[in-house]
Amino acid sequence: MRNGVLLLLVTGEGLRWTDLEDTSRGPRGWDLASLRATARLDGRAALDAMPDPVDDAELAPFLWLRKLYAGACWFVHAAREPAELPEARRRLAAAVGEVGAGLR
Repeated sequence: MRNGVLLLLVTGEGLRWTDLEDTSRGPRGWDLASLRATARLDGRAALDAMPDPVDDAELAPFLWLRKLYAGACWFVHAAREPAELPEARRRLAAAVGEVGAGLR
């Protein structure tokens, strides 16, 4: 691991490693959007279990930013794997479209 922080969490399902790469970088909304957007667990349920749950409407700007960030990260990946450039373009275009629709 380079330049990252790993954390061991005790959960009801046992020990879990987590990589804090996408958390602790900004406002609380960014961290909560990272949790909400994860495919590793039910992010909505995790947010609902918090003492002060946040709904998706409150997180919308941060969720949109995460989508744009993820789309842009595909271009970094494609720089190393040029065959992934079409996928990078597709993902970024989808993120821009979703964010644009949300802003209307």
